[in-house]
Amino acid sequence: MSNLLPILMFVIAALHWRLKIIGVSYLLMLAYKIASQPMTVEGFSGLTPNSFFGGVLFQWINPKAWVIAIGGISAVRASN
Repeated sequence: MSNLLPILMFVIAALHWRLKIIGVSYLLMLAYKIASQPMTVEGFSGLTPNSFFGGVLFQWINPKAWVIAIGGISAVRASN
């Protein structure tokens, strides 16, 4: 069952192209919706966004950053 999608993509190359077009169209639609929304301040709590350095320090508790770092270290260690 896991080999079905690659076989379909190989046999029906047009399906792959259509999926790309659909994906790009969906992302462009979402970008348009986000960009065209009016900016409101409902429920403003008075909190300000993190600064650049605050964002850098926040990465220490980001689990995705840990997974990527460990994966990168493992890849380098495995190649040695």
